[in-house]
Amino acid sequence: ARRRATSQMLARVNVRAGTHQIFVADAHGEVVAASEALAPPPRLAEALMQQRSHFFAADPSTGSTDLYLLHPLRQAGRSAGVIVVRFNLAPLEATWVDLGLRSQGERILLADEQDVVIMSSVQAWKYAVLDHADPSRRQALQASGRYPQAVGPDLDLPASLEAHQTRQVQLPLAGSQPLLAQQRQ
Repeated sequence: ARRRATSQMLARVNVRAGTHQIFVADAHGEVVAASEALAPPPRLAEALMQQRSHFFAADPSTGSTDLYLLHPLRQAGRSAGVIVVRFNLAPLEATWVDLGLRSQGERILLADEQDVVIMSSVQAWKYAVLDHADPSRRQALQASGRYPQAVGPDLDLPASLEAHQTRQVQLPLAGSQPLLAQQRQ
């Protein structure tokens, strides 16, 4: 009864917040309550082990990118689980694509920690590698199960940006991985 009441409360919050899904998982990643009965992403267990506060995952059924925010739950100083909020980024990406189609539009992309483009205003860039991936790296990326389709071509982005006098904007997240790039035509 408590699990059902919690799931109903999460469903109400989910609707009001405009998120895609909210769920509570135990320390092993097993869902104990959810706003709707959707399977947790395969990467949840990995994110819990790495104590991540967020991660991106492709929805294999739609190919869209989802952002997952994680907030740890603690009991007596130990990890008891996590609250997970899932945002579908497809509407934002559609806006980027629309802007990118305009003659003076900007080309925007977002890459994950593996330097693979997960959102872009240029559809041909989606799931491409920012720099260069040799065959073994490309095979490892594909085997990771993070991407719903084959990892795309190498963008060789740093050299391309330099050639077009374009800036690469790097967000100060863990490490110094390039995450956001913008190009104006």
